[in-house]
Amino acid sequence: MTKKIIYIFFILLTACSSSKKITYEPIEDNLNAAIELKSLYLWIDKMPGSDKSNNLRLSADLIIEESGDYQLNELKLAKINVTQDSLLIYNFKPLVKENTAYNKKNRRNIIISTIEKTELPEEFDMKKEVEVKFVFEVKNKKFINTFKKVKVDITY
Repeated sequence: MTKKIIYIFFILLTACSSSKKITYEPIEDNLNAAIELKSLYLWIDKMPGSDKSNNLRLSADLIIEESGDYQLNELKLAKINVTQDSLLIYNFKPLVKENTAYNKKNRRNIIISTIEKTELPEEFDMKKEVEVKFVFEVKNKKFINTFKKVKVDITY
């Protein structure tokens, strides 16, 4: 019986997740943090038990590298903006967890996720890609890293 439950859990976990190739295109007007995107996943949670039928979720894994523009330990992820066709879909302060097992002298690994449930605007088209902006801050400087052509999945 236990093996059957574990097998069903594994099937559900793999059915609700996937990996996507992300295109990184920095904004030329702003300073960019030196980051490597290991993974970025956006999905609409329509699974049974969800409080809202259009609950947007985000999960990301980033490696932040030291730069001459900031001290590595001072750089903080202030917010994430999700836009579609220049329309702001979602703006939030993410839950950030340090992966201290990975951290090295000149590199930090952070894992990011959404905290709250979202109410999406009516103009949002689930079939179209979005743009995700990570806004980092240190002292009075902002560093914005933009990821374009991010597909939004739907989980049922």
